[in-house]
Amino acid sequence: MDKKLLSVLSCNQFLTEHEIKKITNLDCSLEKIHQELEKLETNNLIIHYFFAKRDYWISKRSYQLSELGNTAHQYLVSRKKAQKLHTARTCYHHIGGQLGVRIFENFYNSNKISVLSLDNILLTEKGKQFISASLKLSIPNTVKVCVDFSERRPHFAGKLGNSILKNMVKSNQITPTTNRLLIIKNKEVYNFGK
Repeated sequence: MDKKLLSVLSCNQFLTEHEIKKITNLDCSLEKIHQELEKLETNNLIIHYFFAKRDYWISKRSYQLSELGNTAHQYLVSRKKAQKLHTARTCYHHIGGQLGVRIFENFYNSNKISVLSLDNILLTEKGKQFISASLKLSIPNTVKVCVDFSERRPHFAGKLGNSILKNMVKSNQITPTTNRLLIIKNKEVYNFGK
C-alpha cells in the first residue's frame, strides 16, 4: 500500500484521503488509509496539513510523476469548478488560483520566506524588506497559507495575502468580479515576489 500512496502523491499536489482512495481504488477503509499515511509522515516522506476541516497530504519531496500521480493530477484539473476558478480568483480576502500559488512560489524561490512547516512560515529579512518597500506594510514574522482549491498548492492568506490583493486591486493590476474571478490587467502580477 505504501508504494501506491507514494505513487499517487507524486502529483505533488495536496490530496484528501477520499481522493486518494478514489484514485488508487484501494480496497480498505479511510481509517486504514489514514493510518498508512501517518506512517509515511512519521518516516518523513509526506506532509500532513489539516485545513478547512480536512486532512490533506502531499509528498515531502518532488518525485518523478508516476502514472498514478498523473491520474491524480488529471483528476484535480478536470473538476469543473476548479477549471472555472483556476487562473485567478479571490479566496476569502486574498488571491487564489494559479496567480496566488505563483506568488507564494516566487517568495519561496527568492528566499523571502522560510517554510519550516505549513503552520510555521516565516518572512526572512529579505522578505520583510520586500513587503515594507512594495506594500508599505509591516507584518508579523509568521505568515499564513491556504491550500488552494484548484491548484492544491499553498497560497498566502491572512494579513499578507489580504494586503497583496488590496495592493494589486488599488494599483489596477487586477480587477475583482462579482463571481470571485480576478481579471488580470497586467501580466507582471505573476512576477510579484520574485
